[in-house]
Amino acid sequence: RAPVMAGFLRSQGLALRDKAGGTPTPAPAADLVAFYFSAHWCPPCRQFTPLLKKWYGHVKALGQSVEVVFVTGDRSEAEFESYYKDHHGDWLAITWAQAAQREALKTRFGVRGIPALVVVDGAGKVVQPNARADVGESAGSMIP
Repeated sequence: RAPVMAGFLRSQGLALRDKAGGTPTPAPAADLVAFYFSAHWCPPCRQFTPLLKKWYGHVKALGQSVEVVFVTGDRSEAEFESYYKDHHGDWLAITWAQAAQREALKTRFGVRGIPALVVVDGAGKVVQPNARADVGESAGSMIP
């Protein structure tokens, strides 16, 4: 399924980066990707991000095939960099330069407010449109 996920990410024109600013190669090898829409200026986001970070560590330790991709709603690159590096888990992010792609993802997934966590399968089909509630309830409940 990893090549399918990589194909979906490429089809959306998404360039991903890691916390060090590098480009992951190959693209995430995961059956599921959770797109995390968040921003540092959002108090509910700052409350949810540590829960997501803990959940991510737990599911990765269990060997679950899931990746998180941060989709920033920050107002400046400096805010994005600080929030991502200092508060997020060891997951990937859509690069700052890709404002149009971030907006397209918000539209595609019907994101109207943040924080939002949308889980998609390798073909880009939404399998859980509101995974935020699942992460708060149980560490493994969003994995089918």
